[in-house]
Amino acid sequence: MNGASFRGECKWRAAAMGVSHLETLRTRTDSTACGAGRKDEHHLHRSRTGFEPSVKELARVDGSVHLLGPEEMAGRGR
Repeated sequence: MNGASFRGECKWRAAAMGVSHLETLRTRTDSTACGAGRKDEHHLHRSRTGFEPSVKELARVDGSVHLLGPEEMAGRGR
């Protein structure tokens, strides 16, 4: 990945992950010494119950957002 960094979060809740969760991770990342100002950062999100449609759309258009839902974790989302 040519020096790119990954940040991640796993939500093991009954509700699907929403955009607010992604924004919270970005805010937390930007506040760290190693995350502030990085342009080569990727965010990996894992969710037991999946993602809201708005999150899936964001991941579709933003190459730095990567999602692993129940299908991918079980090896069925390929």
